[in-house]
Amino acid sequence: MFDKRFIFICSSLFFLANRVFATLEPEVLSGGELVTTNPYLVSIKLGTSPVCSGAIIDDQFILTAAHCFINRNGRFINSPFKIVAACVDLNDTKDAIEIDVEKIYALKAFATNSYVNDIAVLKLKSGLSLGSDSPLRKVNLPTSDESYVDQTAVIGGFGWNDIKVVVHPLTNRKYSFGGGPSDNKLRFAKARLLPKSECEQITRPYKLIDSQFCAKIIERNATLPGRTCLGDSGGPLMMLNTVIGILSTGPGGCDEHNEASKYTKVFSFSKFIQNAKNDIINDEIRVQTCPNR
Repeated sequence: MFDKRFIFICSSLFFLANRVFATLEPEVLSGGELVTTNPYLVSIKLGTSPVCSGAIIDDQFILTAAHCFINRNGRFINSPFKIVAACVDLNDTKDAIEIDVEKIYALKAFATNSYVNDIAVLKLKSGLSLGSDSPLRKVNLPTSDESYVDQTAVIGGFGWNDIKVVVHPLTNRKYSFGGGPSDNKLRFAKARLLPKSECEQITRPYKLIDSQFCAKIIERNATLPGRTCLGDSGGPLMMLNTVIGILSTGPGGCDEHNEASKYTKVFSFSKFIQNAKNDIINDEIRVQTCPNR
């Protein structure tokens, strides 16, 4: 599995209807329908470029992936970030809500080579309105340790239309090295959570630890396969109204036909999330204050 700094849901993923957001129940997914509301998923921008996704977990906090903000040398990227909320098309943000990121919380144990502990919490410089008259709402955090194996969840993001892929001449593995144009529209797809044994078989030689799991996009059309791809790291994997996973890495070439994407298990980091929200810094947590734009 190659190093995906940013994972996008490809344009081959399908649109969901508005009613999906009412309950987030996977069984009501309907292919081919445009999303016109987006209450919980945000785009994270570095400058003017969308680089990752995240989920609203409180009025001033976003849950996402650590590798969006930490470089290969293990250092925070010292640049201003912002989030874009209430948006389904990044080409049209006149009604969107944009807020700068104040702080980034991550774990010191985050491994840039294996993506273990790939989780981050963002504190925004100002709060989002989550009241009854707001188009936004927060997602629930898991309260129990469940596997969800063989169940269906929902993953979303703003996606690339195309990618460039090379095949390693010795291993025959696919590697992405660039992205094609993105239409910047929000799409969602269904994904099946895999047993650990099945995941490790298709992602060999990479092993899973208890705080990780795999899920594979359920293809709706053999000629238009769904997949995770460059640019949507940090996107929430949802089961009903609960974020159970954070998109971390995906297969080479963004090809989930025979492989799967790897997710950070949110429940495993419940204490970290609460400490970050309460600004409790201990020996396990690192924090970066973002520079002003």
